Amino acid sequence: MTVQTPLEFADETDLKCVSIFAYLAGIIDGEGSIYVFRVHEKGKGPIYHRIEMNITNTNPWIVLYAQYVFGGTIRKKDPNRYKGRFGLRTCYSWQVQSADAERALLQLYPYLFLKQKQARLCLIMRFMKRSCKRLTPELVELRDKIWQQVKDANHTIERYGLPEEFQCQ
Repeated sequence: MTVQTPLEFADETDLKCVSIFAYLAGIIDGEGSIYVFRVHEKGKGPIYHRIEMNITNTNPWIVLYAQYVFGGTIRKKDPNRYKGRFGLRTCYSWQVQSADAERALLQLYPYLFLKQKQARLCLIMRFMKRSCKRLTPELVELRDKIWQQVKDANHTIERYGLPEEFQCQ
């Protein structure tokens, strides 16, 4: 007997699927990252971009659940590198990339709050990749602009704080 993941039988009207995606979107908003990975190796061809999403947490069940729903990989991180307020703690990191990240972002997008802009830009990046056969210099420049926009969006709250409508009075 094979077990279907929520993504395999997803129906937007199914309350259980909606709650699973909303829960994971909240985890990604709070404990995750959505970004474009930019690679350029000297002498080995043009720049390429890959969308990625991850969650890092000290609770292994959260990352295992994300992997169960969306696939991807989990890495156990050395506790000597992550000092929490309760001492050294082992961290677990779940990561998904490229087509798997696109599939996950399409399901999570309606429920994301803080990272919806990053998700939208990453989905645009994937659409561009599928619709263009050749990587022209103009396309690389456009993809670099999207990469920079995602990077800037990931640092907006750190730099500028929360918008006024979200601040406590």
